[in-house]
Amino acid sequence: EKADTNNNDDLDKEELKSMTEEFGLKLDEGQLESIFTSIDKDDSGGISFQEFKEWLDKLKNNKKVQ
Repeated sequence: EKADTNNNDDLDKEELKSMTEEFGLKLDEGQLESIFTSIDKDDSGGISFQEFKEWLDKLKNNKKVQ
């Protein structure tokens, strides 16, 4: 299922929350906010595909996610 439910090419916090829940992650609001902020590098209020990909690449390479 597509995570970008409103089809605006960005993930908002609710879409990120739904996606993490689909993966079986139960995050509280603070954890979700921290993850969202760390991925949304340009502070646009949405996570672009490029931002999400870069974040996943950091995780994949076992680098510290900031």
